[in-house]
Amino acid sequence: MSEDFNKIYCGFWNRCKSALIDWFVVSTISFFITIPIIFILYISYFSSVLNNLTDLSVYSVGLNKIFVSDLLQVYQSLLLEEIASDNLSIEVKLIAAINSMVFWGYIYNILFIITLFVYMTFMLAMKRKSTYGLSAIEAIVVNKDMDNLSFLHSFFRSIITILVGIFTLGIGFLTMLFRRDKRGLHDIIAKTYVIYSNTNKSILSMEASQQVNIEESKFKHNVEYGRFWTRFPAYLIDSFIVFIASILIAALIEKKFGKLFDPFTMISFVICSAIYTIPQISSKHQATYAMRMFDIIIVDNTKSRLSLLHSFLRYIVMILVGKLTYTLGFITLLFRKDKKSLHDIIAKTYVIYK
Repeated sequence: MSEDFNKIYCGFWNRCKSALIDWFVVSTISFFITIPIIFILYISYFSSVLNNLTDLSVYSVGLNKIFVSDLLQVYQSLLLEEIASDNLSIEVKLIAAINSMVFWGYIYNILFIITLFVYMTFMLAMKRKSTYGLSAIEAIVVNKDMDNLSFLHSFFRSIITILVGIFTLGIGFLTMLFRRDKRGLHDIIAKTYVIYSNTNKSILSMEASQQVNIEESKFKHNVEYGRFWTRFPAYLIDSFIVFIASILIAALIEKKFGKLFDPFTMISFVICSAIYTIPQISSKHQATYAMRMFDIIIVDNTKSRLSLLHSFLRYIVMILVGKLTYTLGFITLLFRKDKKSLHDIIAKTYVIYK
């Protein structure tokens, strides 16, 4: 293509600017929704709050037990004990006030997410194809055919955007920095592009079709892709090896430092899995120990060995896909001719027979 990709696809830093504008807009809307709700509820029970702090305390403690940490729940249990004995000290009143503030903080956050979802869904489904933030940088959101998003497509993209932001702590958006088409993980999953509004759509359509043709031509017809019933037992064997290693490491560490927090075994499993998987995939074997048992290897678009960085990124994507889709992203290999699961699609890798 003759045009510079930076002049076509909206990059990471410009999208950060648009996200700040949208954050301000949604925060303002959420604020004006939340404040009247709080005001009405507090005015309705103003006299009872002043005369009977016990009811307010029990109410806020009960709600916050759903959300807050174990440490704060210790204070809350002490609060309930004093409430039961009708002995409300200043400290107890303070804890009750904090409980109430924490509760309303969660209410505001929930309203913020709902407002953000509605805001993105309707704005992107309109003819303008952009939020106020994207309009400020003259960018729009389009589908893979470079057309407007339908309401259902916009609805789906909004859900994916929020889930990627929550479950990956924003890390999923960093893929914009490394991809030529500047797509975040949510754009990849939702099959959308963020482009500048003055971009020639015919050039974009040509680029998209060229990319598909190039990718398909890199493999010969005689390549046999790794099937689900071959990859699944290999995955089970690898998982068993990593599980045993992570249990032993967790047991040794807990023996030396005492009992650790409950998720430590899971963290140990992820770390051991990364150490076990990433170097093997990027090695000359191009496969883990279990995959070698079934004569399957992992390659990139050119049927070449993955670099260590590529292997690392594929592993991260695999973990995120498993977390976000509850492993449903892996079943796509049952229906695709190239037997690619969702993390292979995103990472641009193939699993083939050696």
